[in-house]
Amino acid sequence: MKPRSMLIPLLLWASCTLAETTMRNGTYTVPTPFENLPYASLELPEVTWEVNAPKIKVTYKLPAQLVGPNAKAIVLEGTRDDLSDIVVLKGMHGEAHCISDQAKNFTCIIKFIGLGETLPAAENFIKEKYKSKKLVEKRVEIARAFSGDPIGVLQIRKK
Repeated sequence: MKPRSMLIPLLLWASCTLAETTMRNGTYTVPTPFENLPYASLELPEVTWEVNAPKIKVTYKLPAQLVGPNAKAIVLEGTRDDLSDIVVLKGMHGEAHCISDQAKNFTCIIKFIGLGETLPAAENFIKEKYKSKKLVEKRVEIARAFSGDPIGVLQIRKK
């Protein structure tokens, strides 16, 4: 095979390995005192993870327990630098600093901006969803902490 004819299969292989979109599971955790930790982690059933090397894009919605049922889509994008283990993703609603493990799971520290007033909708959702008075109190406490300082940890796992 001539060298030039080998170029096309090589380029096709490279484009397949460098471009990938996957649906993943995620967990969003609000920083909280230790006694509230069982209530601070909330599942994210759909996280879209797109890689078109070296660019990365993650899209998800925050849990209704934090922002109410009409959550805006959070879109964060960035470029992976081979010289750093940390990927910085930015978007209209915040910035994340992420690191991955060998299994390609990601952990991101996120600071949100521009989410608007989220507490009333979150409180209403929590009161409708949970019947236990203690559970309602704890979930509202977490929502209140998030609305006052919208930071947290996003963990993205392969399905």
